[in-house]
Parts: sequence; structure tokens; C-alpha cells
Amino acid sequence: MGDGELQNGQVWEAALACAHYNLSNLVLFIDNNKAQSGELISSVMNIPSIQDKFEAFGWNVIQVVDGHNFDQILDGVSRAVTSVRKPVCVWCHTVCGKGVDFAEGKPSYQRSVLSEGEMLVVTSKLKEVL
Repeated sequence: MGDGELQNGQVWEAALACAHYNLSNLVLFIDNNKAQSGELISSVMNIPSIQDKFEAFGWNVIQVVDGHNFDQILDGVSRAVTSVRKPVCVWCHTVCGKGVDFAEGKPSYQRSVLSEGEMLVVTSKLKEVL
């Protein structure tokens, strides 16, 4: 789930229900890139201390400092599966457009149509990692 979706009431209703029913087999990943709909979340609807809210609702929150690092993500998953009688939120700190110089850290690229040249750059970057 993206951090922008956390502004929806049904998300919080579901979060309460998950904790109430002790859904210890549930792991929620949050892509915390601080961007939503081409803007910074703070300019759309700032929700401070989201992690604290999950904990207050009865979730175990696990931090992944670099959400682009597979080893850190796997460590978060390993820790999540050992959580007892609580749903788990794996909080992944990420950067929108990571690895693509012209888009990295620019929320406007979340919903833009890439030019042909930009698409070639992105496609070549994807081929590098596959």
C-alpha cells in the first residue's frame, strides 16, 4: 500500500479489525515515498506519526530504512513472520522514481506520461536489473 492511501477511512477501519481479530498471518507493506498523485503527501493531507497510529491500533511496525534494498526487505519479512498474535506493518522508506535520474525524488513523475526518450531511459534501467 502506498502511504497516500492511508488517508482513506476504510484503511483505518480495516486496520482496527485486523488487530481486533489478531490476524497474526497478515503482513502489510507500506511504500513510504512521501508522494501522492504527483505531489508531496504533506501538501495533499499531512498525516503525522502514521507508524504510531498503527502501533496504537495494535500492530507491530517493522522499519525498513532503505525500501530499495532487497536484503533489508527480506530481513523485515523474516521479522514479520515471527510476530505473535498481531498483524504486522513493514514500513519501507522509499524514494519515488529511484534509480531514474530525471525522475528520482520528483513526485510529478508518479502520474505523468513519459516521453519516448524518457521511456527509453527507463526501459534500459529495467533491463539492467533484470
